[in-house]
Amino acid sequence: MADHVNHPPPNPAPSHTLDRRAFLTALGAGGAAAAIAACGGSGAVHRNGHGRRKRITPTLDASESHGLLSAPELKPPPIQVITRPAVVDTGTYVFTDVHAGSGQQGPLIIDRAGRLVYFKPISDGGTTALRAFNVRVQHYRGEPVLTHWTGATVYGHGQGHYELYDQRYRLVTRVYAGNGYLGDLHEFRLTARGTALLTAYGQAVGDLPAGPDSPARTGPYFYGVAQEVDVATGKVLLQWRSDEHVPFSASYQAVPPAGPRAIWDSFHINCIAVDPSDGNLIVSSRFMWAFYKVDRHTGQVIWTCGGRDSDFEMGHDTHFAFQHHVVPHEHGVFTIFDNEGGPPNEARQSRALVLYVDEQRRQVSFLRQYRHRPPVLSEAEGSVQPLATYPCNVFVGWGDSTYFTEYDPDGTVVLDAHLDAPGVLSYRAFQAAWRGTPETPPRLIAVRDGRAARLYASWNGSTEFRGWRVLGGPGANALSMLGVAESHGFETEIRLHRAPSHVAVEPLDGSGDTVLARSAAVVIGA
Repeated sequence: MADHVNHPPPNPAPSHTLDRRAFLTALGAGGAAAAIAACGGSGAVHRNGHGRRKRITPTLDASESHGLLSAPELKPPPIQVITRPAVVDTGTYVFTDVHAGSGQQGPLIIDRAGRLVYFKPISDGGTTALRAFNVRVQHYRGEPVLTHWTGATVYGHGQGHYELYDQRYRLVTRVYAGNGYLGDLHEFRLTARGTALLTAYGQAVGDLPAGPDSPARTGPYFYGVAQEVDVATGKVLLQWRSDEHVPFSASYQAVPPAGPRAIWDSFHINCIAVDPSDGNLIVSSRFMWAFYKVDRHTGQVIWTCGGRDSDFEMGHDTHFAFQHHVVPHEHGVFTIFDNEGGPPNEARQSRALVLYVDEQRRQVSFLRQYRHRPPVLSEAEGSVQPLATYPCNVFVGWGDSTYFTEYDPDGTVVLDAHLDAPGVLSYRAFQAAWRGTPETPPRLIAVRDGRAARLYASWNGSTEFRGWRVLGGPGANALSMLGVAESHGFETEIRLHRAPSHVAVEPLDGSGDTVLARSAAVVIGA
């Protein structure tokens, strides 16, 4: 639900933006589709450039298979849908990850009906030695790419690198942190400059303040690093260190008692974003309960918002704690995933928070908040994504609870789902348009049942096919068309009443006329 709605002060807005009154006018005139289209976003009823495909005209019986017989090596977590959108086929998908628990870990793509589209397991058993975080669609050299961090998690941060994949799931490039640092899991943001903003962690020794169970001492601590790196060359263009700009006294994180593994994480960098108003950086610190505007050229802190040393007068209900994913938008609007859980827990549940930051008057005002029902308190992780220019549909990834929820501009839940396996977590969740056309062929398995057979077909990562053409014959090189089946979810079960000895399948596009690929031919056993 969304509650306590305020609106930002009037600002000159570009012609494509839509205020709340105009949104509601469009809603009344043309229904939800017209309103979201006017908003310009990728909400539940938005039609992007793909449009809705024509339905395949089936000649064979088919239904959704709830197993993965054709891809037994994939063991994704079940996806539990609480609220399903009225319109599903919009060309947009949910991008997230699964980690922890006892199963496979890796990037996930999910359609808006909560059905699996793509899973790339990179490790098993919940190991911390190899995980994937921060799965999302970005653009590099004018083309959409699927990006994520991969590496090991240690002391609550990451040691690894970043990978970019094209829409055929081919590796485009890897990006590494520079100057001897290892890329951290928390942030990887591509820019129009051909650069990447990324986080890293360093370790140093310094004079630590007293903790609740220890006196002041000299000891080790982690500091946060923000880098801007040229993707093509790896050259570090900007480097910023938290301990060179933010005092230890601003931290809410207690210094741990001395010990062999006691390293104080005073800052905990977890987000970098670009302020569209001036091109400077916004850097978020979990343990300072604050975010900072950093000069992109000099690295100097221009101002601090939140925490002990805020430069702003914080208005009613603008407090946040242990926050993640602080993102600036046009006209002073900021979205924040306000975890409110550390420990200690500052509130009973987390929230997606929308603030107006008036830099001239140094004032912060509350605009809106979204809270999950039932309540969710995520002590880590989380994201907030307006799907167009605010106010419009907002998509929230509820962090380690694994819920993801889309709200319309009135705060009504459009989509709500979560990963439903014991102990699993997810970092962030995003929605984006994507046209996955895998380089790998479709998978097929056939099970004979007397003269009949059941075929199980899947194509991991494809978003573009809408049906299956079934081929059969006496041999792998003597196949002819047996019929067409409509696709259903990740894996489709197709029933043949009289089955030949050999079969194969070809995925068809939305027109039903274009063959996109072909599976290997399989033998139907006696």
